[in-house]
Amino acid sequence: MKLLPFILPILNILHYQHCLIMSDIQDLRVRDLACALESSSSFKGEILSAKDGEAFSSLNTPWGIQEAEQPAVVLVPTSAQDVALAVKSAHSKGLTLAIRSGGLMKSQTKGVSLNLKHLDAYSISSDKSQVTLGPGQTWQTVYEKMRDEKFTVLGGRVSFVGVGGYVGGGGLSYLVGQHGLGSDSIIDAEVVLADGRIVHAASDPELLFGLKGAASNFGVITSVTLKTFPKPPVAWSGRLVFPAERFVEIAGAIHNYTSTNEDGRAGILFGSLAPPPDFQPITLVVPVWFGSAAEGEKHFDWLLKLGPLVNQMMEMSYEDLGKLQDSGATPAGVLAAWQTSVVPRVSDEKTAAAALQWQGELVAKDPRFGGTVLLFEPFVKNVFADVDDSTVAWPHKGEHMTVIGLMVLSPDPTLAGVPEALRDGVSRIAAAAPAGVHPQYPNYAFLHGEKAEDYYGANVQKLRLIKKRLDPTNFFKGTVPLA
Repeated sequence: MKLLPFILPILNILHYQHCLIMSDIQDLRVRDLACALESSSSFKGEILSAKDGEAFSSLNTPWGIQEAEQPAVVLVPTSAQDVALAVKSAHSKGLTLAIRSGGLMKSQTKGVSLNLKHLDAYSISSDKSQVTLGPGQTWQTVYEKMRDEKFTVLGGRVSFVGVGGYVGGGGLSYLVGQHGLGSDSIIDAEVVLADGRIVHAASDPELLFGLKGAASNFGVITSVTLKTFPKPPVAWSGRLVFPAERFVEIAGAIHNYTSTNEDGRAGILFGSLAPPPDFQPITLVVPVWFGSAAEGEKHFDWLLKLGPLVNQMMEMSYEDLGKLQDSGATPAGVLAAWQTSVVPRVSDEKTAAAALQWQGELVAKDPRFGGTVLLFEPFVKNVFADVDDSTVAWPHKGEHMTVIGLMVLSPDPTLAGVPEALRDGVSRIAAAAPAGVHPQYPNYAFLHGEKAEDYYGANVQKLRLIKKRLDPTNFFKGTVPLA
């Protein structure tokens, strides 16, 4: 014991020398956190900063260039225990964490980024009714793991989307017409709370409720267990291209179809966009039919008779359907911002015309808005009719629903007025929609400063009470903040 006063200064000097290695980290709190985790025998993950070159920078490419804040340090945990240590350490030092699963949405920070890429668990229950997934893998990885199975999960429609963010914010899959949202299928999740506790949502009904659309407000999902569904043996899908000037006409035809269609084997997306390389405006329609080409052609005969300029429809596996939109998806490194309007009925010509007018006025005002995309997705009639909104964070019960996505794309990060433009588009659609609007879709909440009431409607007060219980200091800010 008499030696203790002499040993402690030596240990402090050694710790100081170790921290000099991380001298590129300017924020002393962040440096202290990194040093503490590096010195800990319990933290098994990676700790990266700018000095690590490509290993560091490769983890920080944002999807939207306006989110291109460079973190001071990236923590790459290997387990829920690593995540718990990182969360507890950051919380104690008054730091926030940017949680990155696939990195498609708001996951950048100037402080500490928590990259979940090593959390890639995959296991199937003995009765094959459930699959447990790590949040850090993409849907392409999951689909390939499940390629030889006769069942699947309600995964993403773009293969490079990460599992964690997708299921925690709603989750629109190609099977939504038969089985609902990806978040509806959550059975359980392992979650690290703000105080570092590792809990299971199945043991806390309120947390499970919150994870189904508002997960980023409550903790870090380190694994999620999803219900499985029979995998369609074949899908028929592709792209149909029509002239840009026929957008409202096509919207009207799709309105007439989806107003009565109750066959969950069918789905449809359509939009107005100007894709690369020539950026010429087109009307794009993506029908989906789970069955043979002959069946699909019969079901969508009304659409094919409208005379598309380009017809790329073909049969494919469910796994390949999950990659269909990858080539047309937005590459990382451009200004990319989403906003949605969700209407509680099938979108009609009036709604489509209002959205198209908004798009045209933007481009006329500033040609850099030329990459603006309108994306309409009307769902099968009654697919959400039996949803109990008291069991899911995002209320989506209704006979009809159409998610209308507004996306601004531009290679110029200096393009001003994007948030204002998107919110103006949403308000115009709300004014044009005959039956008003549903709460907006959380997974497309790309703007900062969003109001929780606009996304969670009547559920917002319940969510805030759960937030107060599980995260009273508001450590997790959430994609759509509750506090």
